[in-house]
Amino acid sequence: MRVVAKFLLFAGLAAFVVGCASGPSAAERDKQVCAAFETFWDTGYEGPPPSPEMVAASRKLDNAIKHGDDKELTAAAQAVIDGVLSTPPLKSRAAAKGYISSDTFKSVTAVVEPNDRLVESRCDQLGRHING
Repeated sequence: MRVVAKFLLFAGLAAFVVGCASGPSAAERDKQVCAAFETFWDTGYEGPPPSPEMVAASRKLDNAIKHGDDKELTAAAQAVIDGVLSTPPLKSRAAAKGYISSDTFKSVTAVVEPNDRLVESRCDQLGRHING
């Protein structure tokens, strides 16, 4: 009986140690969302096709979102990605001007702006300020 008790104690302790060292904490994963969001936000985008830098920034943010713990943070970051990447090709000044005055732009902005503010607020709470 004592051997079983010692074994269970050892197994429980080992599981605890492995669980503690198994990866970043929830807060660290959320800070990774913040860092990836900042990289995404700071990467230039003028509509499709995305540059290799935007593809890399989007993938990094997608991956961080998948592993983030704060569901409001990750949903807001995803809404910003979706809104930004919905931008049509803006190859000319006239195309950009037309898009900015469109109802589509207004509806995308109505989604992106509050979600951007939510991400920045959550990241500030985590101590990971976004320079933007």
